[in-house]
Amino acid sequence: MKRLLKLVFPVVFLGTVLFVMIGFRHLETLDAQELRVIEEFRKRMKLEAQGGALDEGRKQTVGEWPLSVNAHGYFGPDYQTHPAGDGSGIFTWTFRVKQAGNYQIFVNYASAPDRASNAPYTVYYHGGQSKTVIVNQKTGGGQWVSLGTFPFQKGDQGKVVLTNRADGFVIADAVKIVGTQNTWARLILDNRNALKTASGSGGR
Repeated sequence: MKRLLKLVFPVVFLGTVLFVMIGFRHLETLDAQELRVIEEFRKRMKLEAQGGALDEGRKQTVGEWPLSVNAHGYFGPDYQTHPAGDGSGIFTWTFRVKQAGNYQIFVNYASAPDRASNAPYTVYYHGGQSKTVIVNQKTGGGQWVSLGTFPFQKGDQGKVVLTNRADGFVIADAVKIVGTQNTWARLILDNRNALKTASGSGGR
């Protein structure tokens, strides 16, 4: 019996020591994770107190962009439309960046068979650079469609421009901007806040 205890005791003792060591290491890992979360939360609260990472700018229209609710999938109370043309119909969403970083930009629209298959959205980002992304608005409505991720510096004015240089009705509905480093840094710009409210009727 004593011999058995001599064999078992070291094993139990070693197991207990390992368990305690692993437990403390796990607690240290949790503490480090918690500290990172707390620090991120502190930075977020500080930034929010200063006015957030993104400021809503203005939205502006050129040409007639009548309001409509005829199709499903739009964000907010309605959306605005423009028939195909030479690009003279322009809808612009603007925003100002208060924290440097990469931001992913999404658009939402109400799709239908008479929509443009080649609606051109142009994103203006840091350094005066721009990129045009073609979106098929016949399908995929009612969800956030990514235009890509773009770099911005503090103080930059970002801009998303949609024109009617397309093969069908183009739909101006909503734009969403989301920080890739800090996903809580986000802003949704709806068509309702346009600087100039479009007149006319008969929206699609």
